Amino acid sequence: MTPSPLTPEPAGAAAGTVPEAATGIAEGPAFPQLSDFPDSLSPMLVKELRQGLKTWIFSGVFITLQIVLALSLLLAAAGGSAGSGKFMTQLSWIILVVALPLRAFGALSEEIRSRTLDALVLTKLSAFRISSGKWAALMAQSTLIALAILPYLIMRYFYGGVNVFAEIRMLLFMILAGGLHTAWLVCLSSQPGFILRVLLAAPGVILAWISIDGGSFLGLNISGSGSLDDGLSTSSLLYFAAASLLLTYLLLDIGATRIAPASANLATRKRLITLGALVILVVLEKSGVSGSGLKSFALALAFLAGADALTEAPATAPSTWVPFLRAGVPGRLAAWLFLPGWTTGLWFFLLAFSLAWFPQSHLHPFLFGAVVASTLLAPAALAHLLTREPARLFPYLLGTGALTVALGILIENVKSSAGSFMPAILSAFTPVSAAGCQESDLVVQVPAAILAGVWFLLLLILAFRASRATSAARREAQALVK
Repeated sequence: MTPSPLTPEPAGAAAGTVPEAATGIAEGPAFPQLSDFPDSLSPMLVKELRQGLKTWIFSGVFITLQIVLALSLLLAAAGGSAGSGKFMTQLSWIILVVALPLRAFGALSEEIRSRTLDALVLTKLSAFRISSGKWAALMAQSTLIALAILPYLIMRYFYGGVNVFAEIRMLLFMILAGGLHTAWLVCLSSQPGFILRVLLAAPGVILAWISIDGGSFLGLNISGSGSLDDGLSTSSLLYFAAASLLLTYLLLDIGATRIAPASANLATRKRLITLGALVILVVLEKSGVSGSGLKSFALALAFLAGADALTEAPATAPSTWVPFLRAGVPGRLAAWLFLPGWTTGLWFFLLAFSLAWFPQSHLHPFLFGAVVASTLLAPAALAHLLTREPARLFPYLLGTGALTVALGILIENVKSSAGSFMPAILSAFTPVSAAGCQESDLVVQVPAAILAGVWFLLLLILAFRASRATSAARREAQALVK
């Protein structure tokens, strides 16, 4: 019987389809939908990987690298193993440590400029997951490049008799150094001011570039023979891995702090980890582990965390106060160190710097400590005196601190070459110059330390003024706790 044109079709039937009974072909089971990445990965990581792997930069670098390495391997087979080995090492260093990390320069600034960051923050993605997802996507691409290099490094064993384990250590070192450089650029990408970000990124690029040919990177020698066997032992690689992972986390967290909402508390975890790392470094130094590298790293860690803490926005959201107020008296005491904001960051920096500094062996440790600490306190006091937007001060604080160090070193060199008296007030404005003189030269040290105290008192006054902006949030948090 021919169905009437007015008879409605069964639910779910598509227009123009042939019924299953008419074809005699039964519909098979539905196959699961294939996905290029598992759902367990971070959405930011998946998004950045999908975009990054399709770019012409990654594809061009990957294909060009394969061609160049294949030609280099043919050259090694023809008898030029030494020259080809050095070339392969330098090429790998340029790609993994210099070129690929440069893609992180606009990682977070592109999201801010395109106004897509607010939409990301409204999702379940935290600010740290956004910054770490950007970093992880770039490092995944670098790891793919490193895995493509690995077979050529191993095949050099059959042509040049190189140490395979040394080549693997070299490749791991390059991945760690590239990851640290990438984290530094991701951190800078959250800061305003393109020119200032370029100036702050330039030292890292220059350091990585000058380390290519027989130089050193962060104190680790890169042998000109094409491997790191002479300058990088397994223990040194482990130390560098621990230090680079810690600095990578801190840099990503600093970048996340600049894009996080006011209700997010990233400072407590960041400061606790920094203090814990400094305590471990002090214990290692007291236990007899080689001291010079540990001292320098501890001071660098304290100054990096201090620059971040002294440029955090005050805690104006009640949700950041509630956990401290609920803990009673211990929580209120802990808030002086771990509550977000530069007003508490001042006390945190003093504690962190004390842990990093006082294992130093000097004739006048308190005097020297005050002078060196003013390298960061002086620009921080001037910056907070001129503006009330502390979140924008992090690159300026790093830049002025670096200029102070450079000026102090320059003045100290001029002083030593000219042999003339250095005015005390000039050394007070350049604390590195004052700290670089002889330990018994109190004529320069005392005025510099006095001026360091003036900077600290100025910061205390400014912090008291800024803390009044958080009183309303504290009262509201106290009402919520009650």
